[in-house]
Amino acid sequence: MLSPISRNPNVMSGAYCIRGTRIPAWLIQNFNRNGMSARRIVKFYDGRYTVKQIQAAIDFRKKRRAK
Repeated sequence: MLSPISRNPNVMSGAYCIRGTRIPAWLIQNFNRNGMSARRIVKFYDGRYTVKQIQAAIDFRKKRRAK
């Protein structure tokens, strides 16, 4: 199973993004740190992404910071 987070050096300067998008995981985490829930972030993006994708970006960044 593919990870919902991917990295491509030709997209967003190689930042980790939600797979198939140009939305960096750090941006999603920043929204979350500032009080937005995963559901609210989905609404912010007009439902273009799923709660699962948004939560994966939040979890990914938390794990990267823990290292």
